[in-house]
Amino acid sequence: MRTTRQIVSVLRNARVVPPRAAVPHVRYATTNMAMPAMSPTMTEGGIASWKKNEGESFAAGDVLLEVETDKATIDVEAQEDGVMGKIIVQAGAQKIPVGQVIAVLAEEGDDLSSITIPEAAPPAPPAAPAPPQQPEQAKEVKEQKAAEQKAREQPRDERKHHEHKEIKHSKPLFPSVSRLLQESSLSTDEISKLKGTGRHGMLTKGDVLLALGKVKNRYGSAEKFNVDVMGPSGKRLSEREGVAREVKKEEVLDGPALRRLVVSGMAKATQPAHAIIHHETTPLPRSSDFEFDSILAPYGALLPSPQPEVTIPSRAELESSEGHLARPKRDEFAGLY
Repeated sequence: MRTTRQIVSVLRNARVVPPRAAVPHVRYATTNMAMPAMSPTMTEGGIASWKKNEGESFAAGDVLLEVETDKATIDVEAQEDGVMGKIIVQAGAQKIPVGQVIAVLAEEGDDLSSITIPEAAPPAPPAAPAPPQQPEQAKEVKEQKAAEQKAREQPRDERKHHEHKEIKHSKPLFPSVSRLLQESSLSTDEISKLKGTGRHGMLTKGDVLLALGKVKNRYGSAEKFNVDVMGPSGKRLSEREGVAREVKKEEVLDGPALRRLVVSGMAKATQPAHAIIHHETTPLPRSSDFEFDSILAPYGALLPSPQPEVTIPSRAELESSEGHLARPKRDEFAGLY
């Protein structure tokens, strides 16, 4: 009983402490996203569309927005993971200077309601002006620009390598000869009258150079030699002109010489031919020309030997031979004694 009273008194004297309100953990790891320069010469651009809305998370490589330039529409990707905290410049805006803040990026778990919108950042300062040039340098630059301008204004038709001359000749032309004629001062009529000394009357470079007066001989420094069909003679044409060719006179045969020739041929024809293969040969039929027979005589050994005469037996002879070869009659008492 006493214990119960003590517990009640302690509870009456105890203070009631109200619970503390939970304080949210706020982080301020935000990053300002500026208008990117899509090319070295880009100074301003527009926003075609935003691919991520406010509060939407993204990963590295995701497309955040599309930027319009004077040439094309380019996607802008995220460099790292994060959350789209606040979009400052809406889609459709044009002529946004490069470097101006267009959005605020946060990290996962940040309190997006506490994000403050930064003031409009001024455009990037212009580049420092170049130092003034000295009078001599300015003069050299001016002369260089004048020379470049003069080179641009110079017409291209004055250049010789763009001109093409019409070349006509009765024979086909080698590529090297055609190029030499293009670069030469010969007219079309002069080219058509040139006589070629090449194969089938074709023009050679020596013919063209001789017509231009650049060489004295179309064959160059080489001297023309007389080429003998039977072999090289080793003598120049000038040395061979005074040498008379020896003409072999044909010997005229008289009557006795003709008779001796005929008799010698007949003697050769009567000689027996040596057989190539030693076996019985078939005699060849003789012709009226003994020379022709002497030519064919060695080939008689190649012919097959004559076959012996074969006589056809009579019917009686065939029957007798068949009876002789017939099977003998069996003795019925064979094997009993």
